[in-house]
Amino acid sequence: MKTSLYGKQHVLVESERNIDYAYHIQKETFLDEKGLQAEKDDLAIYRASFMLTKEGQVNQVILLDHRFATTFK
Repeated sequence: MKTSLYGKQHVLVESERNIDYAYHIQKETFLDEKGLQAEKDDLAIYRASFMLTKEGQVNQVILLDHRFATTFK
């Protein structure tokens, strides 16, 4: 998977096997790390995590709210 498909400027985490994005559902916009830190309503933010194979193909997508992503609650 290439970050150029979804925008490199909004990537929160990028590694060989993982790419993460954050999206604010009320503002209808992606958040970068700075924007994510400034937000107080962690239930209005969704995290999308794309798990990649060795070949760079997406084999798993995880979607969860930011609160659970950071606290597991």
